Amino acid sequence: MSKHPYKSAQRVFVCTKRDADLFDAEVTRRRQLGSLHVLRVSRTLDTFIRDSWAPERAQDLASATRVFYAGLHRTHLAPTFADTPIRDITAPRVAAWRAARQRRRRHEGAARGT
Repeated sequence: MSKHPYKSAQRVFVCTKRDADLFDAEVTRRRQLGSLHVLRVSRTLDTFIRDSWAPERAQDLASATRVFYAGLHRTHLAPTFADTPIRDITAPRVAAWRAARQRRRRHEGAARGT
């Protein structure tokens, strides 16, 4: 028997650091979601929030927090992810969304002269 039982697996799974980081983020996301990672493909972010998250979690939040979260969703998340199936909201997609938002903010700041 080999001293390194996983040596053959190491040869098969060769990737870049970025690939490893994305994979790790996806594994972490799935752990955080728990059973949510098996949701139906057709279930969108908005239907999940309306049917599952809000009834289970919103009542535990202060009124001001609910209003704040609703505003964040309406302003930042809904334009991109509202009709997106949960399974399609992946770490790379969120990273691309964040990068686009940062580019937009820098562009808007430059246009205002700040």
